[in-house]
Amino acid sequence: MAPKSQSLLGANNVQPYRMHVSQKYLDLTKQKLELTRLPRDPSGRLTTQQQWTLGVPKSELEPVLDYWMEEYNWREQERQINDTLPQFRAAINGTRLHFVHRR
Repeated sequence: MAPKSQSLLGANNVQPYRMHVSQKYLDLTKQKLELTRLPRDPSGRLTTQQQWTLGVPKSELEPVLDYWMEEYNWREQERQINDTLPQFRAAINGTRLHFVHRR
């Protein structure tokens, strides 16, 4: 067992971090969204409440998919996160941890 004065996060263990998602991963995500096929919307046979019990209705989900494929700018979000949030990485018991620390 570690002495009480020794923290799980040693001072040398915490490192500043800036998020970066590879373009390959972003391209793959877009490809998956483009290949997504939604089931037929049973809106004519069910009430709105009944539709939601089966999951998100197609009529609600299609605009979200379109937004993510055509308008969402991950690089802008990544830049904003990196410029506004103090991010760090550390390893705890062999697990890498990415976190934000702001008082």
